[in-house]
Amino acid sequence: MLKPTVLLPFLLDFALPLIDIPDGASDSLYQIVEAVQGGVAELPCSLNDREEGDSVYLVLWYKREDRTPIYSYDSRSPKDEGLPNLWSEPTVFGERAVFYPNLGDARAFLRVRNITKQFDEGDYTCRVDFRQSPTKYHRVRLRVIVPPGVPELLDAEGERVQGVLGPYREGNTITVSCQVTGGIPPPKVQWYRDSKLIDDTDQRYSENIMKNRLTIQGFKREYLNSRFRCTASNNNLSLPLESSIKIDMIFPPVGVKISADSAPFSVGKEYILRCISWGSNPPARLEWGWVDLPSRFNEDRGDLTSISQAFEWNVTKSSVTFRPVSADRGRELTCSAGNPEMSSVSLVQDKIKLQVYYPPTVELAVGKAINLEDLEEGDDVYFECSVEANPPPYKVTWLHNEVEIFPHPGGNIIMSNQSLVLQKVHKEQGGEYRCHASNVEGDGISERIKLNIMYAPTCREKKDRVYGASENETVLVECQMDSYPQAHSFSWFFNNSLTSTLLPKDSFSSTPGHSLLSYTPRTHMEFGTLLCWADNLVGNQKKTRPCVYHIIPTGPPEVPNECVNVNQTESEVVVECRLGYSGGLPQKLHLEVYSNMGALLANKTGFGERLGTVRISVHKLPPGSQLQLVLYTSNSKGRSQLVRMEAFTLDYGYVDQVLENPLELEFEQVPGISILFISLTVTVLVMVFSLFLVSAYRRKRSVNRMPVQKAPVERLNHQIQDYSLDRSPDILKDTPEELRSGFQGAKSKQRENIQGGRNLLRVSSPPEGGFRSLKPGLSSEWSRVDRVQEEDLSNHNSAVLDPYHQKFYDSGGQKGWTDPNSQTVVHTQVGWGDQRDMGLQLALPLSTTAVHRIGVRTPLLDEDRESCV
Repeated sequence: MLKPTVLLPFLLDFALPLIDIPDGASDSLYQIVEAVQGGVAELPCSLNDREEGDSVYLVLWYKREDRTPIYSYDSRSPKDEGLPNLWSEPTVFGERAVFYPNLGDARAFLRVRNITKQFDEGDYTCRVDFRQSPTKYHRVRLRVIVPPGVPELLDAEGERVQGVLGPYREGNTITVSCQVTGGIPPPKVQWYRDSKLIDDTDQRYSENIMKNRLTIQGFKREYLNSRFRCTASNNNLSLPLESSIKIDMIFPPVGVKISADSAPFSVGKEYILRCISWGSNPPARLEWGWVDLPSRFNEDRGDLTSISQAFEWNVTKSSVTFRPVSADRGRELTCSAGNPEMSSVSLVQDKIKLQVYYPPTVELAVGKAINLEDLEEGDDVYFECSVEANPPPYKVTWLHNEVEIFPHPGGNIIMSNQSLVLQKVHKEQGGEYRCHASNVEGDGISERIKLNIMYAPTCREKKDRVYGASENETVLVECQMDSYPQAHSFSWFFNNSLTSTLLPKDSFSSTPGHSLLSYTPRTHMEFGTLLCWADNLVGNQKKTRPCVYHIIPTGPPEVPNECVNVNQTESEVVVECRLGYSGGLPQKLHLEVYSNMGALLANKTGFGERLGTVRISVHKLPPGSQLQLVLYTSNSKGRSQLVRMEAFTLDYGYVDQVLENPLELEFEQVPGISILFISLTVTVLVMVFSLFLVSAYRRKRSVNRMPVQKAPVERLNHQIQDYSLDRSPDILKDTPEELRSGFQGAKSKQRENIQGGRNLLRVSSPPEGGFRSLKPGLSSEWSRVDRVQEEDLSNHNSAVLDPYHQKFYDSGGQKGWTDPNSQTVVHTQVGWGDQRDMGLQLALPLSTTAVHRIGVRTPLLDEDRESCV
């Protein structure tokens, strides 16, 4: 650096032009530079005003009042590193100043730090010397700005305020003053709400103080949390100084809203309800509630359970679970929002009217005039079904014993709306009644109402029952009655073609609705029909049919017949038999298969109808084996005699031969003796059938031509012999001695009863209207007596028909018996076909007038066999 004494004469020569600028010269002669006190000032000086190829030689800075340089940049004698020499007057800038030549396109300037108005403000000149070009001068005027102090905020009482003011309510008014001290030039004081200028009317309060008074009238909701800022600024080089306050307010919620997942609601399901409130400061509190209908004030309400309640600025959210009940239908559910800092007048509320769906609730009632304890057949009954449902039921049905019932056009069941009318009820309509209703939510069903319809006893079993028994075997006969109330009195009668007897009370036991008879037939005359009557409070069976039980003789079944081997394979044999008489009991067919060595290979059992055909198949037999077959029938009384047969199973090779030449193999396998046996059997059967036809035709002609005369003793003996050989277990099955003596004795006894005018029974009295006729069901093979004609009975008071001393005739469709001692003819019209009923007089009131009786074929057995009773 050059010493000032060396540079002084040189600098004085260049300083003379600068002294010629007068004080107070116009700003147009200077380049104005502003700087904030305490900041940095950059004084520009252009180095580009030189000729091409020229360079800067020397740069000198002068302050106006100073005649000597205050800063120099000298490149004439560079340092070792090639850098120029820099010098700064210590009393002026000292180390605060640094020159940035920025040789090139950039601007050169002198940077001065920590600028002060007192020492640094003024005019400056920059002199630039080039090696070849003329010297250049640049004049700079530095202005130093003194910033103001920090604004102070004062309330109406002059108290300093800061931070948050309030809380205020809507419509309130406040006044706040902003005071600023100092600043050159004087600062501008302004009010902002957030970033919006709201007041710039400041005024000078004193020489050094500026103020701006802000009055906020009618606080609004948007002022909540707004920042009111007071700024003071007197330059554009630094940020304005600022003080602010925040306004706090309280106000009620603006609104509240209820929302639901779905509607309508269904009973039994769970829903989430939400309520949201907004616009309250502080955030509102939410409460759920009910608006009850007057008629449901004390009824149960649906369950509301809070899940959550959240607050977010001025928004409050509440969630609850809701389980509706049917009583909630039509109710209003409310959600109320209120500011906890304000009175209840600030409450806002939302409500929804609940549309609740639920399945039907059904109640069933009978008419008020109906006494359920006193209903008889023929009474009228009506029901009322009350249904509470939402939505209304689309279907209402009626159940009787859990089975749906329907109206009968022209019948006794009438349905109208939700009413059921039963006209002239009968016993089958007794039982439990229920009402069932359906809607989209489900089904509802009422409690049961039971109708107990009183009616006279009827037999629980609608068909006659047959009991098989042997002589001296006790049979327990059970009589069960359907009635309401239960039958309390029973009567038992025994009936066959010879007698009708009231059984003593000690022969049976009775409980309500039930009677059990212990009956033991001692002789064949005590097989027949048992009749059971009952009474209750309503009446007896005088108008209905009694319960009928047939007692028939039973024994082991007959041997099966017509047993043939209908099919055979390598491992199977099929046998078919026709069953004989079953002995009056269910029978089974048994087949036992033995090998030639006597080993039992199979034991099978088959079932069949009476006199039907039963087929039994035996599988898994060894191929190519000779077999011994044993067949017999059995029932609970024993089993029949054995039928033995031979059979065989085919070889596997036999099947292959059949496939190759079936006709040749068939004739080879059939022995010649078998063919001869079959031929003879067919011939014998044809001859027997022809003889049977001829014999039947001759008998018919001889009967038609037979004179009315007493049968010879030989024919009677022949009839007795044939009868003894008959294996049919008829009810009046007697031995020959019984036929000669017993039957005549019974006939004489009968004549005595007729001639004496006495009844067969000595009982108190028959049921009202006499004993009714029995009508057991018959199959198509049974015959019945359709009409009995009596001719000229007045002269034969003591005649009783005896089939062993009378002649049978068959002429012109009329069949009957003739008595050789009289001309009386009793004949019957016998019809064949599907005859289902048989009228049979149980007991006849006898008088002195002769009544001719004939033997009637009755179907007391379960097979084609019949009995004369």
